[in-house]
Amino acid sequence: MRHVWKRLCLTLCLCVLSTAAWGASVPIQISNRSGQTLSVAVHYLNPQKQWVTEGWWVFEPGELSTLKGIETTNRYLYVYAEGTDDAVWDGRGEKDAVTLWVVDGKFRTLGNRKPAGTDPVQVLFSICEVDDKGLFYVQFDK
Repeated sequence: MRHVWKRLCLTLCLCVLSTAAWGASVPIQISNRSGQTLSVAVHYLNPQKQWVTEGWWVFEPGELSTLKGIETTNRYLYVYAEGTDDAVWDGRGEKDAVTLWVVDGKFRTLGNRKPAGTDPVQVLFSICEVDDKGLFYVQFDK
């Protein structure tokens, strides 16, 4: 199964909103349609063409928010999410998944450097691609 959740069925919608032509830097918006709180980390190519790994944003069930201070011009970004019941969404079983470092608490690091913080661990991030409408849509199933 492509995306696996333990004891959970939820939908997370990642939207890229753009009023400019593709190639312009656009914000990343996340909609948490789950019944639980999610912590989300992302790996993205910034406008300076540097890969950045950043986390954690906390999204309550039903929340729709833009990730502040993050913009990308790339068609791809990578996402890793954890739910409050210890469910994990990652890139297991995906050929294009990437292994990246995360830590407890807020972090930001370039490339795949180990970020400063407590309990560093490597996890698999799932790849997401922007469609022609500028929308990331990821379905999470049990």
